[in-house]
Amino acid sequence: MSALLLSLQEGDYSLRAISAQGAEGQMLNALNMLADELAGIHRSGIESDALLGKLLGAIQLGILVFNPELHIVGANDSGAELFQQTIEKLIGRSAHSLGIVEWCTTGKPVLYRNTLPGGTGPWEVRATRFRRSGKVYTLVIVTNIYQIQRDEERRNWRRLIRVLVHEMSNSLGPIQATAQILQRQQNGSQQNSAYSQPEPNGTSKTRMEEGLALIERRAQSLSGFILRYAELARLPAPQVKEFPLEGFIDRLAREEQITTVLAPKSQQSRTITADPTQLQQALINLFRNAVQAASETGGVTSVIWQIEDASGLITIDVLDEGPGLPPSENLFVPFFTTKAGGNGIGLVLAREIIEAHGGRLSLKNRDDRQGCHAEIVIPSTPHSAMR
Repeated sequence: MSALLLSLQEGDYSLRAISAQGAEGQMLNALNMLADELAGIHRSGIESDALLGKLLGAIQLGILVFNPELHIVGANDSGAELFQQTIEKLIGRSAHSLGIVEWCTTGKPVLYRNTLPGGTGPWEVRATRFRRSGKVYTLVIVTNIYQIQRDEERRNWRRLIRVLVHEMSNSLGPIQATAQILQRQQNGSQQNSAYSQPEPNGTSKTRMEEGLALIERRAQSLSGFILRYAELARLPAPQVKEFPLEGFIDRLAREEQITTVLAPKSQQSRTITADPTQLQQALINLFRNAVQAASETGGVTSVIWQIEDASGLITIDVLDEGPGLPPSENLFVPFFTTKAGGNGIGLVLAREIIEAHGGRLSLKNRDDRQGCHAEIVIPSTPHSAMR
């Protein structure tokens, strides 16, 4: 019995007592059951640690675990790469020697700009504490914000290049083809042989005029495209002031022939602090899209708005009974449009304006009937918090 208790104390759960009779046998059976239970717990802990190790090793975030003395006792591959070391060499290093003592402060995520062997940051660091074997450990999670920013920047550049290539090809292709035709025609007229019949009087001049007119139209279209893109890129910061919201939305709705405008009567005198010119432009773009969509099916367009007293957030819902949104993920890609004659700027500009005011714009198909639902959520004051 002493040998069995000693083995359990030292973590060896393989030893078992033989069966016996009477009170002694009951005691030995109880010890055997305790050994089986402790063996199961130990095995489960090993398996859980192994699974946790694989999960931490698979994620791209840097993971560092510090003991109460702020020495590293655990890390994943991404955490070791921050210091250009293997996990084995990193174990035992102190936060002080690595220059990251401030990373071990618990609380919400904090941005640091430490220069490490594995990069220059900036790093978003979140630290939390947990207990193990009666001791307090610190878990530090590190995200390389620079890489995230570069990936997003790269995606934006690729999207921009695709749009530019598409639009310029649409204009430069006909210009090039027309110029080649005019050049061949000019060369042919200069080398007119006896076997070729001269063109009727005025035909050559007419073709030349048509070709030059096409080149002029395409060049103007391309110039307008570039100017619209520049306008989107030069959107100024909002010049905010306080103004009543009720009359503002009513006036815009009447101008755009919106059928219905609903607002809580108790909030008619409520005001908003925003840039009225920019907000007007955003709403006009959304109102016109809704009216044009509804006209395709003979449906109506309505606007519903309200202010939440608790949060100070304004919600503006633009609802139409048109054909609904097309199955596309490019609705907010500059110059993407499904409308004939559309320039693909309205939605992008509207979202830029709303987000510049600390709000958000979302589009979805309606749940209650056919049509589109554009939702604007915007703070009534610049300091209102978004949910």
